[in-house]
Amino acid sequence: MEILEYNNKYNDQIKDLLVELQQYLVDIDDWKTQVLLSNYREDYFNLDMELVKNKEGKIYLAEENNKIVGLVIGIVNTIDEIDKLTNNCEKTGSVIELIVRKDERGKGIGKKLLEKIEEYFYFIDCKKITIEVFGPNKNALNFYKKNNYIARDFFLSKNLKEETMNSERNQTKKLMIACSAKFQKEIQKWKKYFENNGYEVINYPRKINQENSEEYKNTYINFFKSLDETDILFVLNEEKNGIKGYIGAETFAELSYAIVQNIIHNEEKRVWLLNYPSEEVKSYMEIMNFIKLGWVEIFNNKGE
Repeated sequence: MEILEYNNKYNDQIKDLLVELQQYLVDIDDWKTQVLLSNYREDYFNLDMELVKNKEGKIYLAEENNKIVGLVIGIVNTIDEIDKLTNNCEKTGSVIELIVRKDERGKGIGKKLLEKIEEYFYFIDCKKITIEVFGPNKNALNFYKKNNYIARDFFLSKNLKEETMNSERNQTKKLMIACSAKFQKEIQKWKKYFENNGYEVINYPRKINQENSEEYKNTYINFFKSLDETDILFVLNEEKNGIKGYIGAETFAELSYAIVQNIIHNEEKRVWLLNYPSEEVKSYMEIMNFIKLGWVEIFNNKGE
């Protein structure tokens, strides 16, 4: 595989890649606002080429056996009058397209194309690079994060379709309870509370035979599968063994798993803690840091 500069003999293959990406965005768009029009192939290609021409742009192609398997397009945005009042970044590189053919992914092609356009931006004295990523495109988000890009400027959207708004209002939130299995009385009390307030309690600790390794394994696996599905993890950390706000090793692992899902996979799980842990809790410092970072919230049953 070789990285080449743009050559118009590959125009048809470039258009094919642009169409492939747009079709993918249409497929993953849960709001169904993305479209692929009959004139997209030609018109979108022409718009990209115009941007490259007028904005110090560059196109690099990944070629293998005379076939284009990927491309990257970058342009340069210069500072405008508003920017002059708010920042000192004279030139910003912008990656407007980065596409690798579906059957060629996982070979490091995207990384090599990204590194090539980064070299170009660095050479012409750009101070930073921006990339706009479609929110539902989790694969792209994870790819850029692995390549040291961070979510710095947020562009938020809200679907104002009436049926979507109604759906949001009526959607039942899934909730799990995490705590010591010895808190069975408290578990049932909180389970009833949440169900009465419209939550679906999908899992909670149950007493099992710890000496039955098969039962323990299945319970453990099912609990973590439920963690993948839940919207909220409620940590019922009552007093235990004289320790206020008790959080044991397994419960700490469970809430840590939920936090990792949010950080690595862009999930939006909420982690509610019933009580602040006392300093006697072994994970006290970690929990307090999680609270400071906003990864864990102290539960407020007046409004959650």
